[in-house]
Amino acid sequence: MKSTTALAALLLFFQSSVAALAFDHSGLSYLELAEYYAGKGESIAALRYYDKALAAAPSDSLLFQSRGFYFISLHDPERALDDFARQISLSPTEPAGYLNRGMLLGSLERDAAASAEFRRACELGSADGCLQLKR
Repeated sequence: MKSTTALAALLLFFQSSVAALAFDHSGLSYLELAEYYAGKGESIAALRYYDKALAAAPSDSLLFQSRGFYFISLHDPERALDDFARQISLSPTEPAGYLNRGMLLGSLERDAAASAEFRRACELGSADGCLQLKR
């Protein structure tokens, strides 16, 4: 019985070691790792890598956009709104942040706020922002 238990433990250790070797982190950016773990549903690891990506490039507005969308997938709209606000503050002349925030505000039934975001995106030349205003 002891040898069977030991054999089972050894087999389990081997399987977990092989699984750990199957994914090589080298050469991947923090954002790629965040998206990898997000896709696997491992939110703690995903958020850890999003945080590392943002610590390494705190002025990259697209990182805030990416994490904002991830917060939406986690059903955390307030944190997503915070990230879209940061995206806008870093790139105030880019319409994407306004569109992102407008879509999220619309889904939260904050229609007046959503319209203001779409109006700003439209003013910045976004056809999508202008289309959203007509709906």
